[in-house]
Amino acid sequence: MTTFGMYLDKLERFLNNRIVTNGLFDEPPNPGPGLTQVDLLAFLWSLQAWLPEETTKTGGAKDATQVAERLKAIKEIEAFVTDHTKQSVFANVSKNVFAFQLALRARSPRKIDQGETTLCGPAALVYDVAKRDPVSYVRLAISLVTTGAGQFGSAMVTPSAKIRQGYRVGMPPEADYVVLASVRDTDAIVISSGMMRNILTLTKPGALYQFLRGAGYSDIRDHTFLNLSRPLKFVNAVTPFDLHGPGHHPIGGGLANLIKAAAEVQNRRFVIMLAGIEVSVAVTGKKPLTARANPLPAGNTHWTAVRKLQLNNDKVDIKLITSGKGAEHILDRDALLSHYAGYMSAIP
Repeated sequence: MTTFGMYLDKLERFLNNRIVTNGLFDEPPNPGPGLTQVDLLAFLWSLQAWLPEETTKTGGAKDATQVAERLKAIKEIEAFVTDHTKQSVFANVSKNVFAFQLALRARSPRKIDQGETTLCGPAALVYDVAKRDPVSYVRLAISLVTTGAGQFGSAMVTPSAKIRQGYRVGMPPEADYVVLASVRDTDAIVISSGMMRNILTLTKPGALYQFLRGAGYSDIRDHTFLNLSRPLKFVNAVTPFDLHGPGHHPIGGGLANLIKAAAEVQNRRFVIMLAGIEVSVAVTGKKPLTARANPLPAGNTHWTAVRKLQLNNDKVDIKLITSGKGAEHILDRDALLSHYAGYMSAIP
């Protein structure tokens, strides 16, 4: 029997193949239909037909309210696709490809992916918004791509001209670039040098605090602890935003902090963990995590939304949303702590 997930995976592979083989990413584009409106509308109608039938991993029905909101979001995308007055104001961002990717994320927010950039902080935040309120997420994305501005909570997001003109191959997928680069709005995102771009676009806890507050979150808590090398102290001094959010309190530098993070996840607060990138690699690859011999440098850290965090003696059962996927794995507690730099949390 073909499940909804199997069907969607096959359809996604087919449409992605249409995008790549027809040269939409080439300079200049090769002739060919690419992802046509006919393709796209058929995909959106299929989503609308299948979403009410989707089940949980245990075979139960999905939450009816969540399904209804996702259907509304897909309808908004359909209206955008068929409205020929609405076109992309982002250079090199195809309207059809953008809409296709946006629909995938409205159905499954964990697909939001910062790619090879340090936009992991905005990615974790936008993931949570898309999961809780897919209609607002879709409206923000469509407004940004068609007008160059969008309402994000209480904040008006208006990316610079360089951001709108700067999309190219190797950056995050179009739908993610439009939203994440706009939220993080800094021209450093379009710098060609990967190292310089990543240094200048690092999301400090103080920056993430501002993004959370602007998106309408409350009771924002910064419980991070960072080991700044001498070069990073200089970078911190010459780049925007404070290193820490207001009222920063690290709750120690290890186990006590992790226990508090687990309690906040249990209490349904939105928790974003700061840890070495190796943690995400181990969890998504379901591999053992090797303990660090030296202190974790702040420049090696990565923000990830946490969906599950349970401590069981010397093991930690953790589920993360990172790099376009969700994954759960059990890690050695002490190995995790050697890569751990605290967390931030907030109430949506």
